[in-house]
Order: sequence, then structure tokens, then C-alpha cells
Amino acid sequence: MWQAAREQFRRRPEVDMEAHARAVVHIVEELLAEHEPGDRETALAAAALHDVGIPEAIACYGSPAARGQEVEGARLAREILTKAAWPKDKVELICEIIGHHHQRPENPAAEFCLLYADLIVNAEEAEQNYEGVAHLLHTKTAKRIARRRLRHADQGAIMPREGRTA
Repeated sequence: MWQAAREQFRRRPEVDMEAHARAVVHIVEELLAEHEPGDRETALAAAALHDVGIPEAIACYGSPAARGQEVEGARLAREILTKAAWPKDKVELICEIIGHHHQRPENPAAEFCLLYADLIVNAEEAEQNYEGVAHLLHTKTAKRIARRRLRHADQGAIMPREGRTA
């Protein structure tokens, strides 16, 4: 699965998309470890593949905008997972998650913890503070992780994370 994702990520060499995906996977692992419900394999696959559609969205629509990357990402994820012989029910749920990962569904499946992980990593990469994203995080675990990883309005620098210096 990672190899197929890398092939898509390499289509956009100016951005380290694999590092972003791996950071999202890491936070999903944290969320699941801290008692967020959901199927681990499904949640981790959705996290790994959530942005595979960006290069295709740029090619098709001229932009990496959220809706295009969701549509193309779900399509490519379905191809990747079907080729890898994943169970159809898991493929459908993973594609549903990827196809809506910039939206906020009303009653998301537990595996939608990707929404929070991607939001936290995006905020981290943009050097946003915790207060700017806290209202979008609806679980105590996601808020705790974001509070730990993001700077706060009264702090000057972002807090260090693995592989990164402040």
C-alpha cells in the first residue's frame, strides 16, 4: 500500500507528501492507543492514503483543493486497495473516509479519527496555534494531542516533535 501511495506522492516532488501522511498515521495511532474507538487497520489505511488524490486533482482540476483531492483520493484508494485484495467492506469505509476527510460529517464512523489527525498535522505544518483549531476537535483525546503538539496563543514557538527541532 505504501509503495502505491509513494508513486502518487512522487508526482508532487516539491512537497514531502509521504512525511505528511506518516505524521497523520502517527497521530491516528496515538488516537487509537488512547481509547478512540474504531478498526485500527481501516483507520491506519485511510490515514496512509488520505492525500493520494492531490497530484491527480492538480492534473484534472488545476488545483489541490479539498473536494478534488477527496474525489480523486477515494478513486485511487479504491484502486490501490482492490488490487491489494482488501475486503470490500473495508475498502468502502476507507474510501468514504478519504472522500470526506476535509468535511465534518454529522455521525462519522469511529475510523474518521483521520479528520482530527490531518487537522492537527496541517495546523502543525502551517504553524497555527492550538486555539485556532480546538473548536474543530470533538474528542478529548484529539484535543489533548493537539494541545501537546501545537503552540498556544501565548507561546512564541511551536513545540518540538519527533524528527524536528523548534
